[in-house]
Amino acid sequence: MKLSGARIDRKQLNHIQNKIKTPSWERRLKTQIDDPRKDTGRVQQAQNGNTSNRFQKHIRWIKKKVHVHAKHDPNNAHITEILDTLKQKLSVKSQWLRQYKEANERMHQNRLFITNEKTYYRNLKREQRPDHQDKMLDKQALTAFWASIWGNTVKHNLKQAG
Repeated sequence: MKLSGARIDRKQLNHIQNKIKTPSWERRLKTQIDDPRKDTGRVQQAQNGNTSNRFQKHIRWIKKKVHVHAKHDPNNAHITEILDTLKQKLSVKSQWLRQYKEANERMHQNRLFITNEKTYYRNLKREQRPDHQDKMLDKQALTAFWASIWGNTVKHNLKQAG
């Protein structure tokens, strides 16, 4: 794509737009969650018996990084202790991210209510609509439902109406 003689890369433009949409605190927390998640997967692979040299180098690096569980606890010596520490750190960071997102959503809704009540209530109605596309009935329940409706005949007595 060319614009005023300069070439613009669409991938770079999309990357910048995505970066703008997510707040910086959220991006930081996501990277803090991604690292322990990778390390947890690697430690689990080590527990399962992966013994490649490159992999063992990663495990040694993870052991150095996560050798302390808590301030007053002894250092992690075994791979299961390291895995437990990583899972707990991952759980804490995920909880922080969830709480921050909820607080951010509350602040956004409060601000929207103060500035534009109509849009706030419109968004509430939109959120409360049931999404029927996700719920698919099984074939037997569907045929039983329609058979009960179409199987019953309704007798109309037109003479009584007049």
